[in-house]
Amino acid sequence: MIRMLAHAPGAFEVIATSRLVAALVGMAILSFLLGPGIVTALKGHGIWLAAGLLFSSLVWWYPAIFRRAKPGSWWAENVYSERRAERAAADWDGQVAGTWTGKVGAGLLAIAIAVPILVAALA
Repeated sequence: MIRMLAHAPGAFEVIATSRLVAALVGMAILSFLLGPGIVTALKGHGIWLAAGLLFSSLVWWYPAIFRRAKPGSWWAENVYSERRAERAAADWDGQVAGTWTGKVGAGLLAIAIAVPILVAALA
């Protein structure tokens, strides 16, 4: 059970009555913030990934939804059909994704899962 308490107009504090609920709420929030970053990294968009890390995670929503994956990226190799991979290769005109973007995506996924569990366990 989660209760929202208003301390001041526009300010809310979420109080979870169990550690499991706290961990699940934390995972949901981090998934919303880091999910597009994970997809952006797995699609091989290094510049967009860096922009999201430097400025705001909201930047990641654009490449996660609207941009095709770079050839050689995890997303292009594991998610795309053969036809779609060929279209992506034609769009990127020989550019290949760096190997570091997939590792950053895996790190962001680990953060989104591990941090809420650790916080709930230590609370």
